[in-house]
Formats: sequence, C-alpha cells, structure tokens
Amino acid sequence: MPSFLNLNGLKIYRPGVYATIDASSLGGAGVSTGNIALVGNFPQFEHNEPTAFTSARDLVDFAPNDSEIALLAKLAFSPSQDPNIGGGASSLTFLNVNNNSQASVNLLDASGDAAITLKSNVWGAQGNRTRVQVTNNAADSTVDITISRNGVSEEFKNLGGEDIASVYYSGTDLDTVRFDASPSAGIQITWENAFTGDDWSLSTAAELRDMLVDNSVITFTPDTNGGEDTTIVIVGTDAAGASQTETLSAIADGASQATSNSYSSITSITATLAHPSETADAGDSLTIASTAFNLLPADYDYLGDMLTVINNAENFEVEFLSPQLIPSNEVDLLDDNDIGGLAEKATLTADNYLVRQALSASLLVTPYRATGGDDRLAQHVDGEPGVSSLFVGGSEQSAAALTPADYESALQEIENSDIQIIVPFSDSLDVLEKVKAHLPIAARAGFERNAWMGVTAEQTLDQVRSGWTNTLNDRNIAVVAQNVKVSRPDGRTVELDPRYLALILAGMQAGSPVATPLTRKRPDVIDVVTKNWHPNRDAAKAIQYGIVNLSYDSQGWRVERSVTSYLTDNNPIYSEVSANESANTSVRTLRSVLEDKIGTRVLASSRGAIEALVKQNLEQQVRDTVIKAFKDIVVEDLGDTFRVNYTMAAIEPLNFIRVAATVVRIPG
Repeated sequence: MPSFLNLNGLKIYRPGVYATIDASSLGGAGVSTGNIALVGNFPQFEHNEPTAFTSARDLVDFAPNDSEIALLAKLAFSPSQDPNIGGGASSLTFLNVNNNSQASVNLLDASGDAAITLKSNVWGAQGNRTRVQVTNNAADSTVDITISRNGVSEEFKNLGGEDIASVYYSGTDLDTVRFDASPSAGIQITWENAFTGDDWSLSTAAELRDMLVDNSVITFTPDTNGGEDTTIVIVGTDAAGASQTETLSAIADGASQATSNSYSSITSITATLAHPSETADAGDSLTIASTAFNLLPADYDYLGDMLTVINNAENFEVEFLSPQLIPSNEVDLLDDNDIGGLAEKATLTADNYLVRQALSASLLVTPYRATGGDDRLAQHVDGEPGVSSLFVGGSEQSAAALTPADYESALQEIENSDIQIIVPFSDSLDVLEKVKAHLPIAARAGFERNAWMGVTAEQTLDQVRSGWTNTLNDRNIAVVAQNVKVSRPDGRTVELDPRYLALILAGMQAGSPVATPLTRKRPDVIDVVTKNWHPNRDAAKAIQYGIVNLSYDSQGWRVERSVTSYLTDNNPIYSEVSANESANTSVRTLRSVLEDKIGTRVLASSRGAIEALVKQNLEQQVRDTVIKAFKDIVVEDLGDTFRVNYTMAAIEPLNFIRVAATVVRIPG
C-alpha cells in the first residue's frame, strides 16, 4: 500500500507541499478577574437567579429611582478615587435569597382573553407600583402605551395597526374557500365544491382545477334525495408523488366520510350509487371538501415564506405589504374568513408581535405573548376605549423570615459561575459560615474565589476576633468592622454599616490588577466611624486579629493592610488578600487551559504536550503579573490520570522596608 500524509486526520496520497498554520499559542481567554457577587436580601431580583450588570448605568436603569440600588452601584463600580486603583467591578452579580414573585398585568383582546402579558423587570412588592396605560388611536388603529413606576415614565406611540398582507382566491371552480390563521397553527386554506345533476365522476383537468390538496384527507358528503348510499373511488398521489387508489364504500345518504389516505393531488373521482340501476339526478348532490394549504410555523422562518407558497399556486393571490421579517408564528388570529374573491380577501396583521417588539425596549417591563394569546389587543379592534391597570402579584418574604439555609441554597446557583469575589450582605455569623463552606466547593468546581465580609456594627476588636475571625479563620475571607460615611449618588451623606465597606473594598480589589495589595490604597469615603477602638493606635491589634482596618493620615482614610481572617499561623500567602489572590488566579487560569485535554487520547506524546502547555501558561502568568515566578514542572502519566506538579512564587505585597543606618564620623 502506498504511503500517505496524515494532514489533520485526512490521508493525502497525491504528491505535493502541504502546509498548516498553528496560531494556538496566541489564543486563550485571558485571565478572568473583577467579577463580584453580592448575596443577600434583594427582592428586586428574581429568587436564586444570578443577575449580572457590567456598569452602574445598567444597574440603575434596571431599578430607576431605587436609592439603595443606586448606592450599591456606586460603591461597587466606583469604590475609590485612588490613582493606584484602576476602577471597580468588572461585573456585579446580584444573588437574591428572598423567595419572591414577579408582578404582572395582562392586556386583553376583543374577546376578553389575555393577549399580551407584561411582567415587571423589578421583582417583589416594588413591581406592584408599575402602571400601564393603553390608549386607542381611532384614526389609524394604532395604540399608545405608557408604562410608569416610581416617577419614571416610558411612552410608546403609534404601535401596530399595520396590514402586513392580504390573500384571496381569484378562480371560479371552487364554490367556497376559507382562510384561517393563528400563531400556533399557522395558515390553513380549505375549500368545498358541490356537484349536482347526473354526473359525479370527475376526471378532466377543468373539473379538478384548483382542487389543491396539501397532503390532506378528502371528505365526501353525498345527498341522494332518495336515501341511496354512495361508493366513491379516489385516484391520486401521496406526499411523495406515488400513485394511490382508495375506495369509500356505502357512504350513507347525508353522512360524511373522509379518506384514510392523505393526497397531494387528485387524478380522478368516481362516484356510484348503491343500486346500479339508480343514477344521480337533478335532486342529488355530492359535496367534496379538503385542505388546499396547511402551512405550519415549524416549517417556515417567516410569514412571507408561507405566503409565497400560496402566491405560487394558480388562482390564489397574495398582496405582500410587510410580512417578510414577521416570524412565522406571529400572525394575529383570523378565524374562518371567506376569501372567494377580491372583495372577500383576508387581511393579515401581526399587531401582537409588533407591540411586543416595541415594548421590548422598555427598562421597566418585559412583554410576552400571553399563554394561549393569539390575537391583537382590544384597542386595535372596533375602536375599544383605553385601559389603565396596576401590576399585581409581586410579593416577597420578610427579612426576618430568611434563614442561613436560604443563603446556602442561593450560593449553589453560582458554584460554576465566573465570579472571583463574593460579598455576603449579612452580618450573621451563621450566614457567613455558609459562605465559608461555599468557597472550597466553588474551588473544586474550578472557580477559586475570595470573600469580603462585614460584621455587626460597633463591635470591639475583641468581639470581632472572638465572634467572627476566630470562627471564620480562612485564607479566602477578609473581614471589616468599621462604619463608613459616604456620599450617596444624590449628594446626601449617609453612614453605612460594615457590609457596605466590604463591598467597597471588594470593588477596589476587582478594579485593580491581580495580586495588587490594597494596603495604603484609599477608598472613596468621607469619614470612618470607629467607636470602640482607635483606627490608628489600635491598627496593629486589628491586623493581628485578622481585621482589615481603615486608618488615616494627612491625606485622609486608607487601608492599613489588606489581611485575611487566616489566624492559624503567619503564613505570608494565606494571610494577605493580594498574595492569596495571586495563588488562586494561577491555579484557576492553569486549570482552564488544561480543560481542553480532558477526553483526548492518552498517547506516548501526551505527557510532553501537557508539560509544554503548562510551561507556556505559567510563562504567560508571569508576563501577566499573576505570579512572580515558577519552577519544577513535573507531569506524571498515571494512565487515565495525569498529575501536574509545579512550584510557583505568588506575588506578595511589600509590607515592610528595613533601613539600617551606621553612624560614624566622616571628615568633611
């Protein structure tokens, strides 16, 4: 057998020069940092559903005129004016532990059924403050919709009222043609033909013209006037175009019977009475009915595609206005319309869809087609008067009813999320311990992270140590215990408890490069309230107790030292927020590049390939200042398991500089 070249899995036998380009070394997703999760009682957000925002503006737009949300946005995204802090959170994810519900209102169609459901974007009781006003514009069949909440109002003018297409039958060979349309069933056109006299057998092109059958059954109803049963033989083709013949025997006078087979065309129809001596006469008739078109939404992307099928058939006419970009399942309900001629044409609308499309720009609500809703709003039909409704159904638990189990359940929702920092918005030690338990679970899922926590306000240093840091004692947890005064977005000064300081420092960590110590960095605070210890004189004690303390100098307030709550020993990595972040990020980043190797074959070359990949990534980590240095990469092939070992130096903060001065006499 001749030799071949294996090129990306293809066997190449023809001689030639073949080349490939490998730019994989330039790829990679980079280091993901700066994503904060704020976990707590936030009934404005859906229960246990992480909701992320990438800017303060987006967050404020979500809940306009909510002063608490605006404050949290400011603290997370603009935590510092220190030139050494580049910004704030890359993203802020709210994780609401409150089991709440969403307020909504139904807009009705002319039959009084729900056509459109509007749901408040803000969850909980606050959503019940939302109001919708629908006004009919009789002159052009459009509607105006106004949505308001908490002093914020949105107006949407001249919605819908647009004819998108019209359809009619222009032939003369069908007695009755009817048109039906709905969002779920699509478009159906059915027909009936009644034959009278002494000849019910049909075989000529003229007799069968326009009897289009869309792979449908055919129904026959004989009326013999003398009680004679009728036998009918149908010859035609199936959906694949193959010939098929079927006999319907002894159809009772006045009864209806449908074929067992479906037909895509009819070749001939032969009808005979039960007694051969009997023939049809002027008092007898045979009605034939079937479906000309059965166009299902699942088979088409757009309504225009469906209408093109109809327009391509002889004697069926479509006037295209603007259906091309209307999805196939968005036509408004049209029920049993006679389209036998231009004067009887069916006019299609998609007002339900067009109104929802316009309202999708709302910052206050989200529109949905109501369950079972298939028609347009009542205001589009017969000039119905406007309606005004408050939203209902928004509810929430009381804060006192929340338990640590609620936090535990919520935290499970972000175990596999791209989040690096958690701020629990609670000072309950039982809750904070749930967060501590969550951190190693998230790490095992591949998402190492750390947490900033605020204790109950106005504790002494000894109380903080005995009640919080001794119990938490974790390299991934930093604890704060001071109140801070800040400027709200509206300019008012407010004093906030330590939970808010935790969010500020989390924002500062998020807004600075990996392994940047917050030591001596300045949060954007007006003042710090420390009633039970002195922020400068007791700073060393606070650090010793695993507490991040704000002290002051001539320029204002600053972080004394960004330590963790780790008190087991004086490990320089575990006790510093920044150094611990360096180690966490290194492991998380290396793991992400090795994930692609899972599921590949273990070959003789696999160990070397993985070792090269590890080395390449660690070199990049050094360049990205994630770690200081590395050495001793060892990759062990254990069959279906590879063990990767390496030694790395985390980036540590510069906490101390020792100056030694030797005093001597030096001649002038």
